[in-house]
Amino acid sequence: MSTCDCGRAESNKFARLFIDIALALVKESEFEGKIALRQAIRMYGGTIGRMRKEFMINAGQKTNLKHAFDDGWGIPCTRDGAVREWIEKSEEQLFVNILECPFARVWNEEDAELGHAFCEEFYPAYIKAASNEKAQINLGKTLTNEGDEFCRISCYLRRTNMSQDENAVCFPDCDPAFIEKEWEDSPMDDAARCAVLKECFRHILESAGLRGTAYNIASDSETR
Repeated sequence: MSTCDCGRAESNKFARLFIDIALALVKESEFEGKIALRQAIRMYGGTIGRMRKEFMINAGQKTNLKHAFDDGWGIPCTRDGAVREWIEKSEEQLFVNILECPFARVWNEEDAELGHAFCEEFYPAYIKAASNEKAQINLGKTLTNEGDEFCRISCYLRRTNMSQDENAVCFPDCDPAFIEKEWEDSPMDDAARCAVLKECFRHILESAGLRGTAYNIASDSETR
């Protein structure tokens, strides 16, 4: 079991941006707004996941679970103000407890249900896009759920569920041509998260014809 120690300098811009859009959307459009909200979160998770997968492939690495949550990708890093406890971090299994989350702190003060919706939709979309659609994700606990004292994210990428070609993309020992080489990761920071989130909300809200306050926030050139 290990913890990340990459430094701590909390940033809540992303959390604030998400909850501002979510609150405005649900207030103005109620049920239709909740549907659009979840669609936008899934789109955001998939977009970030594909970005991670593309980065790993370009770096000559395999797209398994081992590095899916590194350096601010997928979950907030300690430099964002998170406290994470790694239970297992391998190619096929990824178990992590998030003891403190800067996003949850903001969302619980405003509307924990909307924050919980983010966690429910984002993690499956992200992990599947970053690794393989056959990956499995379980959110056993979340800090946005009343009574839970930490988040528990469990991810599985089982070789037996995948084809030979899929395994070759994800696992070094399944690719006879794979050559291990040095590589350097690139962090996913708050500004990048905010830019992608706004783009996803604009796309979903335009498609749904919901051009109210939430759309205006997502279209604002200044990160809130």
